[in-house]
Amino acid sequence: MVTPLLQMIGIGRRFEATGASILSDINLTISEGEFVCMLGPSGSGKSTLLSILGCLDRPSEGQLLIQGQDIWSLRPTKVDAIRARHVWLHLSEIRPHPRAQPPSKCRVAAVYARRPDVERQTLAGALIERFGLRHRAGQKPNLLSGGEQQRVAIARA
Repeated sequence: MVTPLLQMIGIGRRFEATGASILSDINLTISEGEFVCMLGPSGSGKSTLLSILGCLDRPSEGQLLIQGQDIWSLRPTKVDAIRARHVWLHLSEIRPHPRAQPPSKCRVAAVYARRPDVERQTLAGALIERFGLRHRAGQKPNLLSGGEQQRVAIARA
């Protein structure tokens, strides 16, 4: 039997400050090669679930397994390495930092993967070229079109 790439088992998330329960008993299995799209109304917990799936937030209950490993039982540096190797998220809104130009956005994954700065710069340059953004590389995010912002987000992922 092949180990699933990712499993969420009984995931729940509540916010102690407000007492709000956002997610309850979520079970999800994603195998290698699958593409997953999450749809739902505003406020239904999509972003919270994606933050947990992307190892950016901890659930209040349940387990997140990536290739069979309970992610929250690991050291933060190991979590970063697993996230960089196995988890890619493309969020529909990139919420650009007001001064972060496209090349710096494209270095984010290499930072999580703890790649040397020279390698980060080379990777960012290659991604900017590949996604047709060379002429916009020096632009502030708020000056990019919506489509250009989406290409930066995809390159970042």
